[in-house]
Amino acid sequence: MNSRAFYAILSVNILFIGGSGFVLSSQIGSIRGHSDKEVIHISGAIANKTKQDLIVDSDLIIRGVVNRSLPSKWSNPIGKFKARNIIQTDISIEIDEVFKGKPYDNRNIVVRVDKGEVEDAVVESNGYPDFHEGENVLLFLSKDDSDLAEAKPTEYYYVLTGMLQGKFEYLFEDRDGDELGKHSYANVHLERIDLDEFRYEIENTIATKKPSREKWDRAGIKAENEKLFRGGSPNNFSAPTTTDLPR
Repeated sequence: MNSRAFYAILSVNILFIGGSGFVLSSQIGSIRGHSDKEVIHISGAIANKTKQDLIVDSDLIIRGVVNRSLPSKWSNPIGKFKARNIIQTDISIEIDEVFKGKPYDNRNIVVRVDKGEVEDAVVESNGYPDFHEGENVLLFLSKDDSDLAEAKPTEYYYVLTGMLQGKFEYLFEDRDGDELGKHSYANVHLERIDLDEFRYEIENTIATKKPSREKWDRAGIKAENEKLFRGGSPNNFSAPTTTDLPR
């Protein structure tokens, strides 16, 4: 097998409105290939969400354990649907406790992230966290309202609310090294969740705070994207993958 290497920079800034109605300013970074496999790194700005935002914006909030990561795959490899073709990975989660919403399965669910590795390509993204088998997590999840969900209505999965912000990891100790016990979690912003108070916090937040996002219909999304692209479409962009969308 012949190895090959190349390096390119795409410095195109994209404003894109996704199914949730958010505007994301993103930049597709370096693309490099090695050992006959392209590595695509995607980075960009993500709309900041507080813990209260995550609570009201999520369809489902659960605590559980990561079973495994399923093999990554292209979302639309042969162009069968009118939807993006990106690399995605499904993460199997065993549910220990449900705090909000009703999951499609009471024992195990799938969380889908827009990154992964297939035979000829790797997509790395700073917008999505990694998951490890056996990891204890608390997740803020939403039903996918993107073009891919519309193209595949029979698939059951969730996406992370706020992308990487929607994953809270189990804390063994605080910054001073003191053990926190088995009831504390934190996300990338180091926002804490203490399980003993979490149910009350959810009830109080839902009662007092409005959702931070507005659901747009597809006609509205299309109209706004046409304004941003001056009559064009983000689907015409020739990069090998699309931008990460905030959830």
